[in-house]
Amino acid sequence: MPRKDHPNVLPLIGEIDLHVSPAVTASLNAMIEKVEAYGGKFALASLQETVRSIFEISRLDQVFQIFPDVDTALAAA
Repeated sequence: MPRKDHPNVLPLIGEIDLHVSPAVTASLNAMIEKVEAYGGKFALASLQETVRSIFEISRLDQVFQIFPDVDTALAAA
């Protein structure tokens, strides 16, 4: 569920498994529709080091904007 202070931020905490992923997908889809409606950007922030490494190894860091924290990502937008 998006943060109240920043409705365009979706915090993901803990493991995303088969039980949680449908809710995450629904939240992301709703946010993406709003971003597309006004031409916003999609970014990732505060990735765990192991997750960030996977993004770098798979070169997904070339596709997604990745920031060290949410505030930095919001300031860049």
